[in-house]
Amino acid sequence: TDYFDLILDFTELQDIVVNKYPDWYKLLSSIKGIYLITDNHQGKLYVGSAYGEEGIWGRWRDYVATNGHGGNKSLKDLIDGDWQYAVKYFQFSILMLLPKTVTPDEAIRKEQLFKRKLGSNTFGLNNN
Repeated sequence: TDYFDLILDFTELQDIVVNKYPDWYKLLSSIKGIYLITDNHQGKLYVGSAYGEEGIWGRWRDYVATNGHGGNKSLKDLIDGDWQYAVKYFQFSILMLLPKTVTPDEAIRKEQLFKRKLGSNTFGLNNN
């Protein structure tokens, strides 16, 4: 299906990453982009960007490896309070695809644009 139709809860994402399903790996590692983590408990949003060598796959793999926080302070605070928080409440989706040649600065500018549009700095889980 279309990348923009994709909505994965954290358990589905864990299954995909841990088992490294070839079709998923191929699709998600070949794209860079802006993604969204929705906290379905608080209704808050986290906007992030994936522009590394393994694209969205590489970034989302970081969330699986860290039980859902990926190094983000606000997400970590939620998970430190309840180690099952991501499993219970997080869902992952893609907001925008970026060209393979995107620079980190360009990706971060697009990420900042979505943070402003969605208010995730003021009312969400983004800290910067």
